[in-house]
Amino acid sequence: MVVVLAACFSLAVAYEHGDLVTMTKRTQYAAQRTHWNPVLAELAPRFGVSREVILKMPKPAWLASTQELKVQFSFADAALTTSWLTLADGSATTFAGRIEVTFYSQDGNIHSIDVKTSMIKQESAPKDLHIMYVWEDVRSEHPTWGMHVLLFGMVTTVGFAIILTIWRTISDKGAMKMMSDFLDGSFDVLGLGSSQDTHKAKREDAPRNRVGEKKNSLTKGGRASASGRKTAERERYTGREENLWMTHNGYAGVGAALF
Repeated sequence: MVVVLAACFSLAVAYEHGDLVTMTKRTQYAAQRTHWNPVLAELAPRFGVSREVILKMPKPAWLASTQELKVQFSFADAALTTSWLTLADGSATTFAGRIEVTFYSQDGNIHSIDVKTSMIKQESAPKDLHIMYVWEDVRSEHPTWGMHVLLFGMVTTVGFAIILTIWRTISDKGAMKMMSDFLDGSFDVLGLGSSQDTHKAKREDAPRNRVGEKKNSLTKGGRASASGRKTAERERYTGREENLWMTHNGYAGVGAALF
């Protein structure tokens, strides 16, 4: 089986059912090739019409020779071309009895062709070559083709949506982290520290403040006690002076009375 694909996915010309599809042919014998020659319109394929035609074989001498005889066809203004097809293998007993050309089309365009050659053995060279044109619609050959395309589109869309959602989630988390880092950096520049550091500092400073308050209270109390002691000592000292003065005056009075 020889498979020949189109030069492009679809042809530029859109055919209607029954339209003529141009056809040319050339032959090769003993390393010599003929030019491309057009095939008569009544023998050329018609778009969408499956039928069999009969072409005349080349010279009998070529068929009976020990050299291979081959033919090549082209369709749709040479947009589709077959490989070289064997008409005689050089044995003088094996020849091409039938060539089947299958056209695959869709929406008025020919996408590709498939060629099969049936070889036969006979003592004399055949005079005719039977060519069968078969047309197949791509959608009728693959009825689920449209469903597969739709399913592929849906899967692609859903996959893209999931990837986009994941990307947005990652981007949002990254933005939040960047904002947190920015705020922490701003607090550091202002000498305020980050919010977490501020709360931590407050928790650590609370016990220290209470200890400091106790120390201040003890210091104030100590100062008050010292002031009270000094006042009491001054009062006692003053009292001793007064007692001494009174004693001195008393002695003086006694002395005056004695003298």
